[in-house]
Amino acid sequence: MNTEHSEVLSFAVVGHPNEGKSSVVSTLTERDDIRISSTPGETEHAVEYTVELDHKPLLRFVDTPGFQVPRKTLKWLSKRPVDEDAQAISDSFNRDFS
Repeated sequence: MNTEHSEVLSFAVVGHPNEGKSSVVSTLTERDDIRISSTPGETEHAVEYTVELDHKPLLRFVDTPGFQVPRKTLKWLSKRPVDEDAQAISDSFNRDFS
């Protein structure tokens, strides 16, 4: 397990398609390079964005694709290992929900 990675608080932003999840992540991370679109489905995979303080990771936000059943998704996500990275979560989600 990556100790530095596991000590950083991670927050997954989940919800319905085209409801502003990427906009929230962009605002919280103060990043203008996050793609935001009025077209549903712009975010196709979970992507991690880390907020740093003094060049050290402080918080991590995971921007997720839109889900039709967010409560079911959140329940599924809460069962994932806390040290699992965004790509592994995304791959696992695609296997379990496709």
